[in-house]
Amino acid sequence: MSRSPRRRRIGVILALFGFLALAPLSAQVKRLSKFADKAEGFELQVPADWDQIPTQPDEVDILVKWARDTMARGTGELWELQVLRFEPKAMTTPGGKEETPVGAPEDLGSMSKKDLRKLMRERTRPHSFQEWFKSHIWGAGDLPKAQKGKFKMNKGKAKLYAVPELGSFKGLAAIVGIHNDGTSEWAVMYLVPLKQVMKKKSGRWRLKNSSLLSKLLKSLKSFRVTEKERVNTDVSPEDMSEMDRKIWEVKKRLPKGWKVIPTPSKRYVIVHHISQNKTSLIVFVKKIVAYLDHARDKYEVLFPPRKPITAVSVVRVCEDREEYHQYGGPGGSAGYWNSADEELVIYNASKEGGKKDSYSTLFHEAFHQYIYYAVGEISPHSWYNEGFGDYFAGMNPKKRFKIETFKWRTGVVRNAVAAKKNVPLKDLIHYTQAQYYSNPSVCYAQGWALIYFLNSSVAKKNPRWAKILDIYFNTLVETGDKEGAVTKAFAGVDMDELDAAYQQFITRGFK
Repeated sequence: MSRSPRRRRIGVILALFGFLALAPLSAQVKRLSKFADKAEGFELQVPADWDQIPTQPDEVDILVKWARDTMARGTGELWELQVLRFEPKAMTTPGGKEETPVGAPEDLGSMSKKDLRKLMRERTRPHSFQEWFKSHIWGAGDLPKAQKGKFKMNKGKAKLYAVPELGSFKGLAAIVGIHNDGTSEWAVMYLVPLKQVMKKKSGRWRLKNSSLLSKLLKSLKSFRVTEKERVNTDVSPEDMSEMDRKIWEVKKRLPKGWKVIPTPSKRYVIVHHISQNKTSLIVFVKKIVAYLDHARDKYEVLFPPRKPITAVSVVRVCEDREEYHQYGGPGGSAGYWNSADEELVIYNASKEGGKKDSYSTLFHEAFHQYIYYAVGEISPHSWYNEGFGDYFAGMNPKKRFKIETFKWRTGVVRNAVAAKKNVPLKDLIHYTQAQYYSNPSVCYAQGWALIYFLNSSVAKKNPRWAKILDIYFNTLVETGDKEGAVTKAFAGVDMDELDAAYQQFITRGFK
């Protein structure tokens, strides 16, 4: 699953777990403990039993966040604390000659998609919590009026906001304290179940007195801006090796206790915070470290990079499903590749389907990650993109990474062919992503089977069929035109003959 999400986390978590259940009375903040971030220059009291979770690479305005692990208890709720900082817009001098900004329209044509995305992030970056709120919370409009009465943060004036029915999420409330220290605007935001902190009176939601609300307000009021601590490094990031620079960049955003491990080839770094006493999970991480380099070798055989790859790939291993979804993992998935943030995220799904399934997910998503660095951001048809991902998901580490049939797909495609519910290949190869996803079980299985068939010795006996995949990929990379690529790849191919051989291959047990 490849994705480039924005505004995704709150929506993903709420859609996934359903936010209608109310918290039990015991689900409150029992005590606060001091947290200090010397690098960013602030401190405050936070719920002692909440877990600090890493921010995603694109969450540039969120300095740190915590989540309460209610998901593991099956309540399906979101309890989260975030600290954000915003810089004011740069002042301009009236009447001065306006200089062409970096990345102005006349420069855009020569910029890569990656640089364009980075430029757009900077240009659209919010300068206040109000701007951030409107752009990051689905369905949110302007903030309501601040609560009446005096409110202080950092021993100075601040504003307190209570936002009921947060945007599209009617069961969620935000309690936010905002303070401007003269240089930056700081926001401390709690996301909690609505009815735990507010009640409806005369048709309006109002804050209700409770021990929970008292704790949240005490936390907000404890916020202090402190002097930033200089981080001394012997070598500047510009002078570091690619691996050392990537490790330095990743570590900057990690909570305490997270580890960064490079693979032996130094082509990947693995990020995790699994404690050493969780033996089976540590073994899982160690195998990922070992397996990724072998998988990469397989990718490079079929897809030689167009130029030397210097980038170091980041793979984040979450401890369990709850942490995975807290971080932003979409429902129904066990891993995803986020090209916008250049990060592969996975968790140990052995409880759901066994460790073999976790490794299959890893090999699938790592293929998407590799292609991004090998040839750039291309957009193949889904039969090719997801089909090849599943093709590599069939690698068997116990047999020197031999590519075998992928068990997730074999039964589905065999049954579809037997019941004559398979999509004709002449249609499947032109399917848009929306068409492909409208019948995902069958289409994913057929996409895998087509790639597996065209890579088999059976298909390669036909000289024209043997060239299909290479022609498609090379044309797509050269032109960016996927319809042109599929037309050229299958030009002169008798699609009925190909489909018949493909179905026969399936019914014979993929032989």
